[in-house]
Amino acid sequence: MAIWKRSSDRTLNRMPCCQKQTGLILSLLALFTLSCSESPDWKVGTARIEITPESPMWMGGFGARNKRSEGTSMPLYVKALAIEDSSGSHVVLIVGEMTGYFEYLASQVAQRVKGEFGLNRDQLLFSATHTHSGPFIKRARPGAWKLDPEEQKRVDLYADQLVEYTFEAVKGALRNLAPAQLAFGKTAVGFAANRRVVTDEGVHLGVTPEGTVDHSVPILKVTNPDGGLVAVVFGYACHNTTLGSENYLFHGDFAGVAHSWLETKHPGALAFFVTGCGADINPNPKRGMDTVQRHGEDLAVAVDRALEAGLNRVEGPLSYRLVRFPLQLAPPPTREDLLDRLESQSIYVRNHATEMLKILDCEGHLMTEYPYTLQVFQFGEDFTLVAMAGEVVVDYSLRLANELGANLWVASHCNDVFAYIPSRRILVEGGYEADSSMMFYGFPGRWDSSIEETIIAKVHEVVGELRVQ
Repeated sequence: MAIWKRSSDRTLNRMPCCQKQTGLILSLLALFTLSCSESPDWKVGTARIEITPESPMWMGGFGARNKRSEGTSMPLYVKALAIEDSSGSHVVLIVGEMTGYFEYLASQVAQRVKGEFGLNRDQLLFSATHTHSGPFIKRARPGAWKLDPEEQKRVDLYADQLVEYTFEAVKGALRNLAPAQLAFGKTAVGFAANRRVVTDEGVHLGVTPEGTVDHSVPILKVTNPDGGLVAVVFGYACHNTTLGSENYLFHGDFAGVAHSWLETKHPGALAFFVTGCGADINPNPKRGMDTVQRHGEDLAVAVDRALEAGLNRVEGPLSYRLVRFPLQLAPPPTREDLLDRLESQSIYVRNHATEMLKILDCEGHLMTEYPYTLQVFQFGEDFTLVAMAGEVVVDYSLRLANELGANLWVASHCNDVFAYIPSRRILVEGGYEADSSMMFYGFPGRWDSSIEETIIAKVHEVVGELRVQ
């Protein structure tokens, strides 16, 4: 069964070169950007491989879909960006155009990278654009969705091949390291809107114009010694879901449009969208190919203007750490609770209750904690990248930026997209991000109220340790 589409003309693993600039142009650029006469502090390599399914399969992200995909509107890729500092330390950023990596998939890739290149798990950061118009990825735990055996076989095959092609992208990036310079900065764009509508009757999804948002767009610029753009990494705290459940065409959503726009504007360079803490944020407006094109171009234009205006040089050294620690769940439902839910009018509630009863019968208990993955890349004193697992709400990035400084980049949907990560405020308010989303991810119930303070304390601990090295 052919699921993947890989072609050599869609695999990029080179460092682009620029034509020589005149002395006048160089002197002007030096006022705003990096001086090309300075020695590079870094080596960087990039690679991408197309991962668009060749045949129809179930799509991820929306429970309302009821059939396989119907074609492709935009190809999907996995990309890798390898970075080496002057001391020889390496990290690799992997970005997949899909809903997210699970830890058990990431660990398989990491094992292969370790065997061939000697890099450890904490040197690899797995990120996803979280497009809901990508393929379904098999889940580590039973949730509210059920696939028939044929569909599950296709999903399993895709997941197995995703490991292979992610490894190929990492290998391509590591084998093509070449001198480079890095620069960091931020811009902003404004199409994101908080989607939580809090009423006296409860919380529902919609548009709350006055709701909490984070419109900042962090940017990492990579250039070769001649000043030519090699790669640009950028983020935004917004669900990559302009296209809704009515769409059955594979598409990278606004992040994919931004990728395409920037790569067309800068031939030979690769663009990497790293999802921000936008689990409770949606594009506004939503729906339609014209709308997704507009959002993607707005984001790309903002990034491109920042590239031209100039960013701050990043000198290193590079340090990194990945830690896992338990997050506590609230007390799980009882057997009686689950039996009552079998009478629900919602098929999702019934499916979830059935699966939880199976676990209870088999293991005698339901899950009470989950191992959370937190990763930090520290680039000297110039900027810090905090990579958070799960679908993280916006409260986290705003709080951490306030507590840890402006040169902080907080990313979501990294390494293990296993559930929503609500703040204490959202747990108090309730709603999808606090409650029903846990059902779809296969958890017995909501998180304990300690979740925000547990994560924030660990971020402070790890960042503090790296910053004093």
